[in-house]
Amino acid sequence: MGKEIIARRFELTESTALPTGEMLIERRTVTDGWSRMAGELIVVENGVTRTFHLEHWLYSGLELKRLPKSVGFPEIDLYRSLDGAAYGPEAKRLIAVGRKRCFLALFYDPEQELHHNPDNTINPARNEILRRKVMRLLSPEGLGSVRAGDPEMNTARKVR
Repeated sequence: MGKEIIARRFELTESTALPTGEMLIERRTVTDGWSRMAGELIVVENGVTRTFHLEHWLYSGLELKRLPKSVGFPEIDLYRSLDGAAYGPEAKRLIAVGRKRCFLALFYDPEQELHHNPDNTINPARNEILRRKVMRLLSPEGLGSVRAGDPEMNTARKVR
């Protein structure tokens, strides 16, 4: 959930009766100018109390977009759910998806081809497999579908 939504719904203390019969008490404090939130969760069940402490960073949609952009992701989209619904005032989650162009460096060792062919000729079938895999890798839906170490394409590497 984004900082702007947390700020609008913020309560210092909240209690909830859970379906299991337990009582959940939440206490929250905001620190560092709304950049962090500390919480204490108290669970009461049959007179036994368990306490948990947590602390986490708070980000607005704008702040969450700036972080990946600062490390080279030019396109950032914000969503409120994993099904791709747009981020907005009713969001219960803040999900950022960044896109970045990938580069492919292809290393071809003709000696490797000659080594596998006793008559010292280039293997056209192997070259066709390599060509198809490179084209698949370069297609928008294929980025990342070929991994280094693929036995059929051990000469291709993704460079980050």
